[in-house]
Order: sequence, then C-alpha cells, then structure tokens
Amino acid sequence: MGSGIMTKMQSGIAIPSIFCGILFIVMSLPLLRGTIPMNRFYGFRISKAFTSDANGYAVNKYGAKTLILWSRVMIVSGVLFLFVSLSSPLLGLIPLVICTAAAIVQTLHFARRLENSNDEKPVKQGHQPDAD
Repeated sequence: MGSGIMTKMQSGIAIPSIFCGILFIVMSLPLLRGTIPMNRFYGFRISKAFTSDANGYAVNKYGAKTLILWSRVMIVSGVLFLFVSLSSPLLGLIPLVICTAAAIVQTLHFARRLENSNDEKPVKQGHQPDAD
C-alpha cells in the first residue's frame, strides 16, 4: 500500500459513500420541505403515498428525514474509509447498502402505521376531479 494519507483503493472505496450520501441529502431536501407534489418519478414511490396528497407529503417528508439521517452515517463511513485500509473494495459498499436499506425500511414501517386518508384522492393525469 502507498505511504500517503490514502491509497487509490481507499479513495475508491470512500468516494462513492461520500458522493452518494451528499447526493441523497440534496435530493431529499425538496421532499422534506414539501415542495414536490405527488408524481410518478420523484419521491418515495410506495402505494400508501398515493392514497392521498396528505399521505404522499407525510411519507415523503418522513422518508426524506430518514434518508438524510442515514446519508450522514454514509458520509461519515466514507470519511473513515479514507484512513482505514479494507481488505476488499466490496466492503466499502456495505454502508451504502445498509444505510439506503435502513432508510427505506423505516419509511415503509412509517407508511404502514399511517392511517388511510382518502379525503384527497390523487387525480389521474389528464382527469379533473368531479365537482360536488
């Protein structure tokens, strides 16, 4: 191994964790603020989120909070990998997978506990709600 503060292998392991952690935080901020309406492309795409706008915003806000929390863990592990030598580069993927999975599982658990709120049914694209 090299004599510098980090070797190529260490930086190759650390950089994905740090980059993904920062990317996940940046992508979570609009969801946390509630500025993204329900859509098919961005946010936590689980069935409970589509039962109503209220559920959609609640699931995305909670998911964003947990993803930000676990992304911070991912970034810290990436920084640690700059100073710790691992026997295999694949070991560097462990925090990335575990942190992402933990955020998803926590969000699914939150959504399962969420009441069914059918007061605001999602509007299908191109359809207008019936006027009562």
